[in-house]
Amino acid sequence: AESPFSRALRDEAVEDIVLSPRGFARFREGAWSDPIVCEECSTEALHSLARHIAERACTTLGLTQPSVDAYLTLEGTVFRAHAVSPPLVMEGPEITLRRLPSIHRFSLEDFIMSEAHRQTLRAAITNGDSILVAGATGSGKTSLLTACLRLVSSRERVIVLEDSPELPLPNPLSTK
Repeated sequence: AESPFSRALRDEAVEDIVLSPRGFARFREGAWSDPIVCEECSTEALHSLARHIAERACTTLGLTQPSVDAYLTLEGTVFRAHAVSPPLVMEGPEITLRRLPSIHRFSLEDFIMSEAHRQTLRAAITNGDSILVAGATGSGKTSLLTACLRLVSSRERVIVLEDSPELPLPNPLSTK
């Protein structure tokens, strides 16, 4: 039988997964589930996955480096993974998996509130104006910028400053 964790990895509506010794919880359709106990959340399995994440980041996880980020492909889907180990957590390793957004999930029109807003944003993109996008985790910053970048000419060079490289840039000369 398929585990609930494997189902959550393949469910495209699941945006985030948190694994801990207490179980795993998933963020789906704007809400967190209660923790679900599974074999993938055993201390041994969590240590193994945390080591794998550290290896992907070309580092080790331990007292001097108790947290690490990397990209993992699980069940055919790419996730941004973050592992934290004691002493930053009490019970054992905790791992978060964030599904990378689909490039075509949203269009710019999904973010537009008025025609004036549409014209202002399109003009800023077309004119090459600098745009700062800020907001809380999960608020849609990457989705909005992905939609905006579709309007940038492939002849334009774009410089993007982001803490994790998730934006599809319009041409190979662009820089992250």
